[in-house]
Amino acid sequence: MRKMQRVLWFVLIRAASLVAPPVGTRLAIRFYERAGMNFDGHPTYIGRNVWFDSTEGYRLITLSEGVTISSDVRVLTHDWAPSRTLWSLGRLDRTPIGRREPVAVGPWAFIGLGSILMPGAQVGRGAIIGAGSVVRGAVPDYAIVMGNPGTIVGDAREYVQRKFPEEWAKLPPSSERTPAGGF
Repeated sequence: MRKMQRVLWFVLIRAASLVAPPVGTRLAIRFYERAGMNFDGHPTYIGRNVWFDSTEGYRLITLSEGVTISSDVRVLTHDWAPSRTLWSLGRLDRTPIGRREPVAVGPWAFIGLGSILMPGAQVGRGAIIGAGSVVRGAVPDYAIVMGNPGTIVGDAREYVQRKFPEEWAKLPPSSERTPAGGF
C-alpha cells in the first residue's frame, strides 16, 4: 500500500472515530486487514489513537472476536534495543541485533487506555489489561493485569461476579464462569 494511501486511510479512520466510533472501528479493521493484520473474528472496538507496529506489514499481529482496544494503546512486534547496547559497549560491527515476535489478543479481551503490548505478548480470552499497563509474555485467560511491568492482580470472572452480580446471575451455568486459581 502506498504511503499516501496509508495517510488517507488514517485520516479517514480518525475522522470517522470522532463522529461515529463503530464506523471508525470498521474502517480500521478493513485497513489493517488489507495491510496484512490477522483477524480471528471482528473486534468490537479499536480506539482512534491505537498504534500498531507495522514491522512485517502488520502480519505479526492477531486480533480476535470481541476485542476492545482503548485509545493510545501501543502494540510492538519488534525490539532493536540490544543493538544500541552492544554499540555503546564498543562493538565494531554495526549489524543490527534484535527480535521480531508476534502479538495476539484473544477473544473478548479488553486492553485499557495507554497500555503497551510488548513483542511476544499473548493476551488470553476475556483478559482485562488495566490502563497504562506494560504487558509482555503470556497473559492467562480471564486474568486482570495491571502495572509496569504488568502483574496479574485478579480474575475477570470474579471481578464481574462481585461488581455486577445481577448480570452475572443471568449467565447460564458454565465451567468458564468459575474463577480459577483462587482469585
